[in-house]
Amino acid sequence: MTKNDEKIVAITMGDPSGVGSEIILKAFAFSAEHCKGCVVIGVPAVFQKYKDLLGIDIEITEITKPEEYLDNGALQIINPTEFQEDVFPIGETGKNSGLASGDCITYAVEKTLEKQFSAIVTAPIHKVSFQSAGFDFPGHTEYIAKLAGEKRFAMMMSSGNLNVVLATIHEAIENVPSLITQEFILEKLEIIYRSFPERTKVGVCGLNPHAGEEGKFGNQEITSIIPAIRKMQQRGFDVQGPFPGDTIFTSAIMGEFDVVLAMYHDQGLIPVKLLGFDKAINVTIGLPFLRTSVGHGTAFNIAGKGIASHKSLVEAIKYAKVSY
Repeated sequence: MTKNDEKIVAITMGDPSGVGSEIILKAFAFSAEHCKGCVVIGVPAVFQKYKDLLGIDIEITEITKPEEYLDNGALQIINPTEFQEDVFPIGETGKNSGLASGDCITYAVEKTLEKQFSAIVTAPIHKVSFQSAGFDFPGHTEYIAKLAGEKRFAMMMSSGNLNVVLATIHEAIENVPSLITQEFILEKLEIIYRSFPERTKVGVCGLNPHAGEEGKFGNQEITSIIPAIRKMQQRGFDVQGPFPGDTIFTSAIMGEFDVVLAMYHDQGLIPVKLLGFDKAINVTIGLPFLRTSVGHGTAFNIAGKGIASHKSLVEAIKYAKVSY
């Protein structure tokens, strides 16, 4: 924390060629009450470019460390990268963009582990740029977990009253069935209950259509998912399932479950984003600190056009601040 024990949230800029800088500027300019106590980690020249390009009225000041934060309404930014000038073309992938976004993430995690930040909110990165810069990870979540030294973690997407944890994240569909083992599902359920109270009601998706229908459409439910659920029930946890993916999310929205465990990426993300795309957020559970993120990507197709919504970012900031 700061020298005054203020709780400061780090907001990383994401890919400087995407919409990250724009939505951060808009959040500070138009939702200032939620951005109080937040420090941006990024390249000041990029924010100045988007401020001028889009005509956003917000003061930008550069500081060198979290404890220099002042509650003065300005967008205060720390630059841990090698870049002092804007060398990032709008809407294009590139090694420089990957380096800058990766360095910002690294700095934010290191300082949060040192208790200088209370939580991290991340703007989106582009995986091609990220990996071209030498960050050999599928995405944000995996890299942050590696920096935090945590192997047992999970990605949760949240929109309104629907909270969905993904068993597998960035995996090809053809690889998913072999990953759904009893031990793997048990681990994800344990992570959920490490992050939420024991009274949490968890509903588990099946992998196959109709949750396998007693083995007619696949046997992962019988060999892996059901045994893991039974073990958690024997420990006294309120876990139910597996349920078909085409019905469980409606039940959760109606209040039957607090959290849904989905088996793969799109199974879980489609209902969350349908419920409220511009308010969906990403929460990494199982880490030694809180990390939230927007529920969308870099949106290269609209970068620099002034039409990107900052609503998801504001929701991510709000979640981070109320969950200290």
